[in-house]
Amino acid sequence: MADDYEGWRHQICQSLQARPDLRVICEASDGLEAVRRAEELKPNLIVLDVGLPTLNGIEAARQIRKLSPDSKILFLSQESSADIVQEGLKLGALGYVLKARAGTDLLAAVDAVLKGRRFVSGDLLGQEFVHTTDAQVPEHLHHEKALRPRRQITFDPAFVSLFVLAAAGVVLGVCNYQQRSVIRQITAHEADLDGTIAQLRSLLQDATAKIDGIAAVQARQAMAADSAAESYTRAAAADESLQSARLRQLQSAINDQQMKLQATQSEIAKTRADLEGDLNAKRNELNSSIARTHEELVVLEKRGERDYFEFDAAKSKQFERTGPLNLSVRRTDTKHDNVDLVLVVNDQEISKKGVNLYEPVWIYETQDAQPVQVVINNIEKNWAHGYVSAPKYSRADLSMIPDPSTPQTSTH
Repeated sequence: MADDYEGWRHQICQSLQARPDLRVICEASDGLEAVRRAEELKPNLIVLDVGLPTLNGIEAARQIRKLSPDSKILFLSQESSADIVQEGLKLGALGYVLKARAGTDLLAAVDAVLKGRRFVSGDLLGQEFVHTTDAQVPEHLHHEKALRPRRQITFDPAFVSLFVLAAAGVVLGVCNYQQRSVIRQITAHEADLDGTIAQLRSLLQDATAKIDGIAAVQARQAMAADSAAESYTRAAAADESLQSARLRQLQSAINDQQMKLQATQSEIAKTRADLEGDLNAKRNELNSSIARTHEELVVLEKRGERDYFEFDAAKSKQFERTGPLNLSVRRTDTKHDNVDLVLVVNDQEISKKGVNLYEPVWIYETQDAQPVQVVINNIEKNWAHGYVSAPKYSRADLSMIPDPSTPQTSTH
């Protein structure tokens, strides 16, 4: 059993092993592991997902057919594209079951494939597929009609080069945006700290001015005492002693203020270090949650149970299908790095104005459903590039997996 979602994989294995005549001998979470274990164990049947990391299910099946030709292959995938189903069957797979139909079709498909008969889910009955020429596969389909071949898809080298350049532009744009954002935040905090230091310096200057004024008064009093009669000498000396005592008190107060100023400066330095740490943490969090390139989308998809659909949308009132959403870019603003979007969710239009670069937009299709996320990661004059992140499996998908304790009824 090969599937990258551990919870789904375990559910399927439990439902298969509930049958006394079946035994799961290996589980794999990616395509390369599935090929390696198939070559090692030579199983009778391999249940294979299409959307596997490191090596997709189609390419894994191609290699398995060479390394373990006697192993029968049954695809279990949420992909319902006729081209993908056609390619899987042309490789020699005997069955293709949609995950949404696993509760009703999986065990029946296993029985059919182990007996050398082909099986596809009932939802695919309207599609047309070409028979494989593999000697292992019979000439009839279970749940299938044989029709004309599908058109092969090719990629223009110029398109690939353009895609690479666009990806490089996205990376440079992300780095420039993050640098500007961090600099703006640090500059704002530095301005606040400079203001606080300026206030403390003002207080220190006021205290110094008071000391200078007192010293000037003392100097004038001393000059008056020198020019006065000797009869007033003792009085002047007593007054000078009193002023000296006041001066000492004032000097002590100044020393206390300087100690408090030093403590305040130390606290400011600590606060600044904490703010820089928070900024670094925010920057790391942004780097880990927002994809900048296609490779980072693949990493995020493997790390969580979500699918990612990239798009290049021209500014237009026309909608294009991107994953589970219909999307239209109505306005682009390269100066302020934002766009206006219109999304169609469950036949309802939702307008999102002023969506900033790398600002995630969360859409809830229903109150119970997991949210769909839209992220714009590049803005040009008349174009916007981004991706849609959708939950990989709904609660309904998992609920359709049968309870292993419940007897299964084969339905063709």
